[in-house]
Amino acid sequence: MCLTFAAIVEGEFNMGNREHAERTFAEAEKGDSDMLRFFSQAKGLTPDVEKELQSKFKDLRERLDGLQLLRQA
Repeated sequence: MCLTFAAIVEGEFNMGNREHAERTFAEAEKGDSDMLRFFSQAKGLTPDVEKELQSKFKDLRERLDGLQLLRQA
């Protein structure tokens, strides 16, 4: 879901709708934070699942960091 928010943010910035982009960016950031918190409390994950989730969180963080550059432009 956060990757969907990230795609919306990018589209909104590109269309010049900065206010909506900022609100959606905040939701994506909150979602990322919430997921990391839940993940850190998860029990019984296999090493493969844990590795896959870490990879997805890393990808999301990189996407959000890239969007941060759009916000500063």
